[in-house]
Amino acid sequence: MKAKLTCLLACWTAAALLTGCEFEMGAPHGGGYGVDPVVVTDANFDQVVLGSSQPVMVDFWADWCGPCRNLKPTIHELAADFQGQAVVAQLDTDENTQIAERYQVTALPTLLFFKNGQLVDTLVGYREKDELSSKLAALVGDASAAGAE
Repeated sequence: MKAKLTCLLACWTAAALLTGCEFEMGAPHGGGYGVDPVVVTDANFDQVVLGSSQPVMVDFWADWCGPCRNLKPTIHELAADFQGQAVVAQLDTDENTQIAERYQVTALPTLLFFKNGQLVDTLVGYREKDELSSKLAALVGDASAAGAE
């Protein structure tokens, strides 16, 4: 039994390292990546996201979701890259079920993109930084062009 447990633990550890799993028990979703995304909740979603004058990307995530953990550094990098141009936000679906239900989020991670309070795009599943950055840049560019008219 001890050999099986040791083998299981070794396999889990190897898999965790390969998938970017963090070993800090009880560590918050953010921290340590520079600029933190805005934390949105059921209570502040309408104000922060729908009321924003800037384009918004919301990362719907959960702590148990492996692809969500893998996406975490990218979300923090995008928050830094687009600081002052767009809002990069995160919503913990385990803690905030109302907004996830409102937008019919059934898979994680899900990324919703908003402009002028309207949902304009949805991506489901892990995505590379380049794709997310391009989507945000396009929304920022559209917002800048609209403001110049």
